[in-house]
Amino acid sequence: DFGEGVGEHECYTLDNPDVPTTAEALGIQSCVSRFGTYPSFWNGLFGGLKAALPTSLLMDRGKMQGLAIFSMPIIRAVDALVGGTNAMRV
Repeated sequence: DFGEGVGEHECYTLDNPDVPTTAEALGIQSCVSRFGTYPSFWNGLFGGLKAALPTSLLMDRGKMQGLAIFSMPIIRAVDALVGGTNAMRV
């Protein structure tokens, strides 16, 4: 639950580089980052890509940057139609 204005949405664990530094800054043993998108279609698409694409391709920063650049106009168009919100809960 991300609170008023965002509400409850499906989330997945995300290995984010900020997680260990957040735990260190807060002086806590562990910290978990969760990621979710809305509409939920994007969650399924991201999971499907992870399952379908070889790890070597997913680890190729240049190719993934190219995919991100290619995808942004599509993502922006969908966000314009249905809305887009970013939320973080620590």
